[in-house]
Amino acid sequence: MDNIKKKSFIITIDTEGDYIWNRNTWTENSVKNRITIRNSSYIERFQRLCEKYGYKPTYLVDYEMCAPSPFVDLANECIKKKNAEIGMHMHAWTIPPFYNLKRGKETGGNHPYIGEYPTSVIEDKVKVITHKIQDSFGVIPKSHRSGRWYIDRKYLAILKKHGYIADCSVIPGKDWTFNAGLTEGSHGIDYRRFPNKAYKISMFNIGKEGKSGLIEVPLTTAYKNKQLIELRPYRHNIKDLNYLVDKCTEEKRDYLEFMLHSSELMRAGSPNFLTENDIEVLYDDLEQLFEKISYHYEGVTLSQYVENMRKIL
Repeated sequence: MDNIKKKSFIITIDTEGDYIWNRNTWTENSVKNRITIRNSSYIERFQRLCEKYGYKPTYLVDYEMCAPSPFVDLANECIKKKNAEIGMHMHAWTIPPFYNLKRGKETGGNHPYIGEYPTSVIEDKVKVITHKIQDSFGVIPKSHRSGRWYIDRKYLAILKKHGYIADCSVIPGKDWTFNAGLTEGSHGIDYRRFPNKAYKISMFNIGKEGKSGLIEVPLTTAYKNKQLIELRPYRHNIKDLNYLVDKCTEEKRDYLEFMLHSSELMRAGSPNFLTENDIEVLYDDLEQLFEKISYHYEGVTLSQYVENMRKIL
């Protein structure tokens, strides 16, 4: 890692439908009627801001965002100019083939994790979304983030089989086990002891280094006192983001990984940015943050960073 001459800034965007937090979107058989993609018209502004600083976003795309839209047109333009990457985002409840899971008594109708499905269904879902991305964008996706930040050995093995080389589903320091899925007893992953650096994943223990051939590039996090800070904007958290960047720079981390949802770029597309003023404040914060980061980091896509890692490991 120390042999990389320039530090890398990786921007990951979970590119998905509007207000996916709404639990009514989980019913698979009617999902197409419940998810809209109006936010696809609001992504260009963000892309142009990234280009201003030479950054290259990795758009991790869910099934519904592969439909014809302003985003697909923008993404195809960016691919030609090598200004962005298209990867895959797995929202298990929106991707065919649909499979009716039995809802648990205490889950409250939460969105299901990919690991709740039978292995054959998981594989079929990965096939479908991978081919859909190829058809819509003309690229073979190599990068991935799972919906609701879920990975396990079974799922990673399927991703590897289908040509994925990079995952970014880990949030170091965060415990998802209190977040139920859809079926009885299902829950997220405890990432509290996972590395806060990129590493080759072990298939025997996904929180350890190994020889799976997949590289995990976790979201950038750090503690401020006892509070876990993630490199993702919320309303009024620019001070925490600046602190996080300063801390990582001081620690000589070789990359920063930022994340945002595409729906957060549109007013009322998410619970985090509800008004036009919220969006303008977001862009003011992004301008400040991106300029700060530019002094020590250069923009790369997620797969570019992983390919660079492979050369030195």
